[in-house]
Amino acid sequence: MVSGIYMLLNLVTEIYYIGQALDFDTRWKIHINELNNNKHCNKLLYRAWNKHGQENFKFYVLEIVIDENKLDEREQYWMDRSKCYERGIGYNI
Repeated sequence: MVSGIYMLLNLVTEIYYIGQALDFDTRWKIHINELNNNKHCNKLLYRAWNKHGQENFKFYVLEIVIDENKLDEREQYWMDRSKCYERGIGYNI
């Protein structure tokens, strides 16, 4: 099990989502399941997934975080650095 910060990138628009995971493989599978079954809580990401399709999204590991207590801090760092909460840049709300 590897924890850390990841990016879910739309290859068509280059808009992305930043998140944290206790286990990257499990988190990616949860995203796929929720998005394919219309149950994802992020409507922007959900709409883009439906429009562009799963094949146009890529999951990237940005940082491995050994201390799980640091996940929130590191996720905030990447969100601030990337501005993924700004419309047209990212899907984070």
